[in-house]
Amino acid sequence: MEFLKCVSAITQKHLSAIIIASAIIIASIIYANFNPYQSCKRDVMNDYKNLTLKGEKVSNFSYLVLRHCGK
Repeated sequence: MEFLKCVSAITQKHLSAIIIASAIIIASIIYANFNPYQSCKRDVMNDYKNLTLKGEKVSNFSYLVLRHCGK
């Protein structure tokens, strides 16, 4: 029982830091999933896995992303 009281006291003492840390983590997750560049990269990866340009296999993925997402 004393352990729970101790955990509760520590949590109450550092509640603002816990809220700030969780907000930063949530914001980074949202940014990673809804960033237009990252979503375009995911779309390119899914749509063009076997894309060839002029009969040659594309080995540089960044070139594909720049072609399709850098407009």
